[in-house]
Amino acid sequence: MNHSAQVINRDTRIFVCVDTGETSDVDIDKTIKTPNDVHAGEIETSTSLAIRPGMVRKDRLETDIPVFSSRYLNFSSKRGVSWYAYTEKISDSGVMGDPTRADGEKGRRIWEIMIAHLVALVEDLKSMPLEDIYRQR
Repeated sequence: MNHSAQVINRDTRIFVCVDTGETSDVDIDKTIKTPNDVHAGEIETSTSLAIRPGMVRKDRLETDIPVFSSRYLNFSSKRGVSWYAYTEKISDSGVMGDPTRADGEKGRRIWEIMIAHLVALVEDLKSMPLEDIYRQR
């Protein structure tokens, strides 16, 4: 998505940004207990339980919390770098987190946080002049 946004920005001069929850990360981290909760863990299972509880197979929940030797690769680190790896290279099960700590109420709080941050981002962008984004030539 980041690459596509860059191409659209470059080729059409239409401002595009990507937010897959990053604007909410700090606040969401305060609601969970699992470090490196990236995929099919406490966050995603909670949000699924909030909106589609019948789709979550509670009998198949499996914990797999990745541990990294570098704080820069640690997904929970405030000093991390964006890096890309296939989930299967990090986790045999596909889980990166702890779905056993998930619950629907936590998921509802996470959705509220993410929606509020997304609305704030859009409202901020609506009021921003394009000159702030593109240098006038």
